[in-house]
Order: sequence, then structure tokens, then C-alpha cells
Amino acid sequence: TLPTSGRARRRAPVAERAADWAEPMPEWGLAGARALVVGPRHLTAGRDLGGATFLHSYDASLDPDGSVLEQVMTGPVVVAHWIAAQYYFSAAAPDLLGAGDKTTHNVVGDIGVVTGAHGDLRVGLPWQAVAERDPGAEGAATDLRHLPARHLTVLAADPDRVREIVTRHRPLYEMVGNGWSQLVVLDPTGRFLELDRQLAWRPCGSPPAVPEVPSRIDARAATRH
Repeated sequence: TLPTSGRARRRAPVAERAADWAEPMPEWGLAGARALVVGPRHLTAGRDLGGATFLHSYDASLDPDGSVLEQVMTGPVVVAHWIAAQYYFSAAAPDLLGAGDKTTHNVVGDIGVVTGAHGDLRVGLPWQAVAERDPGAEGAATDLRHLPARHLTVLAADPDRVREIVTRHRPLYEMVGNGWSQLVVLDPTGRFLELDRQLAWRPCGSPPAVPEVPSRIDARAATRH
């Protein structure tokens, strides 16, 4: 899937590009990542996931106290979300939330880049990381290599244990509670359940519950918030 304009479609040029510091086009290793599946590998064996899914082996039967699950959820699950979020914003608005053209960047410490010798700090990804050509060019809007989408995590684990871990860890709570990430569980009975923004489980595909609207508004509480 790498752009091959002016290059032979062989293995050798790929290796050469990977070691070429003058190469403006990244190798797109993480572009397209939209999901993470945590569970036994037989769940995805033989399925074409289109290079869009991270896979993390996990067997709940070997983790009776849930300690391994907690490490996975507070480590790889959070990191996969970070990666997807960075690509999401950089692809949704490459010039505003991304970093523009990589060929004109100057690095600012280890926190971001600026375009040329001045301007605002840019902390997103360059358009070369998410598209085949400059998204601002005429007719290039459909050339995105990364499709902006909310990150999906699928866990083959006990729903009660997953929810308890989410409530105890703020990063996970904010990811799910603010709607930035979709968290789905494959429970021991074979059901797929989604954790909604109120941290309640519902069958996948069913509409979320409509929160009850209070008949009166506490003016003091409204002022505090």
C-alpha cells in the first residue's frame, strides 16, 4: 500500500526507505489502527482484519484474580487508544489538528514541531502519516490512509470485573465516560456487551438508555458546576 511513484514495487526499496533520513513519507506502520482485541487468539484466527486491529493474547481462565486483565487494561488498552486518538485528530483536520507538511518541520525539544522557523507549536502528525498526498490539494480529500473513527476495544472477560477496573482508573473512566473509546466485552456466555457512557452494560447494537431529566434544576449546583 506504500506510494510507489518513481520506485520499483519490490522489497528492497521498502528497506531502503526505512533507513533513509531524507524520506518524507513514513512507512505507515500504525496508520489505520482502529481497534484492539484482547482475548484468546482463536477469536481472530483466519480473519482478515485489514491491518486495522491490534491483537493482545489473554486467557481469563488463567487469570482468576483479574490482576493480568487490570495490567492489560491500564497498559496496552490505554496506549492503543492514545495511538488511535492521535491519528484520529490528525486525519480529521490535518492542517489544524495535525502538523501540516513534514518536509518543513523544525523540532522543538521533545514536545512538538513548528513549521519553518516560527509559528504555533504543532503536536499532531504530519499529513504524510495519514494520507497519500497533501489533503489540501484539489481532489485529495479521499486519499486518507487513516479513517477517523472512535477506537474500539474488545475484551474476552467478565463484564463485572471489567467495569470495576474502569471505575477505579481515571484514564479508563474518562475514555469510556466521555465517549472517546468504545469498550465491548465478550462475556463467558458468548454475548457481546457494550459499556455505555453511564458505565452500564447493554447488548451491542441496542440504543443507549436516555438519562432521566430532572424536573427542577438546583441553581446552587448549577452555579458550582
